[in-house]
Amino acid sequence: MDNQAELTTEGLTEEEIESFKSGNTSKPDFPFIVFSAAVIKDIADLASLGTIGIFVSIITSPIIFFYTLGKMGFIKKKLWRRLTFTVVAEFIPGASFIPFSTFFVLSAHATENKHIEKILNMIEKIT
Repeated sequence: MDNQAELTTEGLTEEEIESFKSGNTSKPDFPFIVFSAAVIKDIADLASLGTIGIFVSIITSPIIFFYTLGKMGFIKKKLWRRLTFTVVAEFIPGASFIPFSTFFVLSAHATENKHIEKILNMIEKIT
């Protein structure tokens, strides 16, 4: 039961653990829509489009935000820290050439896959 306690400290609920045990989980699909929104936002930031860039950010930022909001509880804390860094870093003068949003989406997807694999390995040890 040591592994189950570790899973609970990761932020998983008992229902999520049972869902993993029953095999109702798989690796998440790549978030193409969110990734596309991040690329569009970064291109608009790079091109310094002024008012058009503001409207593009108003449309794409909530897509990226809700992508983070919808993640499982055990990785949400890490993603919030990365999202906060991304938002703060975009205010650095002259750093608009760095595609922060695209890196964030790729990093979030990789982190989610890594945590899913870790949890599946722990559950295999439990069962």
